[in-house]
Amino acid sequence: MVTIQNYVRAQSIDEAYELNQKKGSCIIGGMLWTKMQDRLIQTAIDMCDLGLDTIEEKDDEFIIGALTSLAVDEPLEYARLYLDGNLQMWIDAEDSLEI
Repeated sequence: MVTIQNYVRAQSIDEAYELNQKKGSCIIGGMLWTKMQDRLIQTAIDMCDLGLDTIEEKDDEFIIGALTSLAVDEPLEYARLYLDGNLQMWIDAEDSLEI
């Protein structure tokens, strides 16, 4: 079981970085592995307000934010072709996980 003493929604990447330097801090996200541990988290750092859940297309690259779900596939049809099917393989792998 995970016990969280302090929950913080970081307002910047710099703030999240600084908070994460302290012992007992943990950046929280999907929590798949964290919640399976018997652990005390002194400060849980939530980065959901930092705009890291976006996909940006540039001329020669895609910038996929760290909090973007792999299941976001509608706007990425061109990415599937560009990545030669690898993105769909990742999406299928995530969908097959049992939680």
